[in-house]
Amino acid sequence: MQNGLGIQEHVLNFSNLNPNNMQKVLSWISLAMVLYLTSDCTRQTGQTDKPGAADIISTVTTKPATTLATPVTRRYIVRMKRNKFNHKPVSEDPTEDRNKTKKDLRHFFRNYKVDTTGSYADVEVGAIILTDDDTAAKIEKNDSVETIEPDIEIQGQPIQQGQPIQQGQPIQQITNYMLEPTPDNLTSCAVLKAGGSVDISPTNKAWIWVVDTGISPALGTYLNINADKAADFTVTPTRYGPSSVMDDNGHGTAVASIAAAKKSNYNASDASTKTIALGVSAGATLVPVKVLDQTGRGYWSNVLAGLDYIAKVTNGRQGDIINLSLGEYPVASCKNAISGLDVILRNLTKKQFVVVAAGNEAGDVRLSVPACFQMSNLFQVAAVDCATATSIACSSYSNYGNKVDYVEVGTDVLCLYFVKDALNREQFAAATGTSMSAAVFSGILHINGGPPDPSIISEYTRCSVPGVNPRKYGLAKHKP
Repeated sequence: MQNGLGIQEHVLNFSNLNPNNMQKVLSWISLAMVLYLTSDCTRQTGQTDKPGAADIISTVTTKPATTLATPVTRRYIVRMKRNKFNHKPVSEDPTEDRNKTKKDLRHFFRNYKVDTTGSYADVEVGAIILTDDDTAAKIEKNDSVETIEPDIEIQGQPIQQGQPIQQGQPIQQITNYMLEPTPDNLTSCAVLKAGGSVDISPTNKAWIWVVDTGISPALGTYLNINADKAADFTVTPTRYGPSSVMDDNGHGTAVASIAAAKKSNYNASDASTKTIALGVSAGATLVPVKVLDQTGRGYWSNVLAGLDYIAKVTNGRQGDIINLSLGEYPVASCKNAISGLDVILRNLTKKQFVVVAAGNEAGDVRLSVPACFQMSNLFQVAAVDCATATSIACSSYSNYGNKVDYVEVGTDVLCLYFVKDALNREQFAAATGTSMSAAVFSGILHINGGPPDPSIISEYTRCSVPGVNPRKYGLAKHKP
């Protein structure tokens, strides 16, 4: 029989059943109806309520399907034992040996059916791989492996110690604005207190390496960029040369301009010509090493590979400055936070200077990596505010502590923005964070050719944050 919906109905005849059998039949029918109605609701709505009788019965009477869990793939940093790869120190490692080491690395990981997404073979021998935890555990047992650890993403937007606090969650304080009207000679308090903007580029051939988000090539009028030595470690395979310069975030361009933007004339709307002095060491050569993407994020493996690349390129050079306006906070152990980072930094600081932003968490700098490291020629820089023309004040966001070497103004520092406006005019910004302080100090190092003279440190302030005893900090200046 069919009902009005065209559904076949079945009529059961119970007239010949005795009462006992009838009771059993009704019980089975009731159970069948529960199961049917429950499954029908599930089919129609795609949802089920909280587990009930039908769920329990189904579990008991139905053999569950076997499901194989899909292994979770993640990034790992693998450090190799150098003696296992016939690795030579960077000072002795020619290109052919380096390439052979990287080839050996690829072959090693293919034995585990794992491809490398990056590798380095100068200061350290290591690779970045994508694999699951089980495979990583097998690799770790190999005698050629020193350590294998999950790659850690630099949480961003850090004040990238500036616009980003590339240290956790930043203060994100770059304010974009057009620079009109302007005074006749425009500069920031940060540059003035550092000793002013000075151009010694004709005599000082040292480079300032900006390990960050890149540097905008559109601003070549203001920035002296060595694009040939640039590298981008945020992509696979790594890009080298002019195509790797681009900054699609803005933080790297801001840092670069504070350290080394050239003095330039600016044609104002009233047809007058004004001078803008953004950079401390005006016209110094800048080399971008991109390790953070357009969101200000990146992996520590990018940073390790970038620093290893710098070690390769600077082999034979001396006195370059490497600016690290980025970091991670908090860390439980400075030395063990990022495997291999201390080794690479110690190698670099034998001949180069490394400048590190203290971080923007208003905490103890000992919990911020890489600012927590103590070694010769590595300088931790905290931020202060420009209170008056003759005084400075503690910055509410800056990390402090005994490991801080110097302070520089880091609040409302004038810098270049990374794109031009609709009329193809340069744009400027006021940036805040220890990223900016580090950039100022990088410019000072470049002018001096080394650390500041203690005798010309004349401005001091006493700062404290939770967990850190109050201490007096001196603001560094370059030589007259």
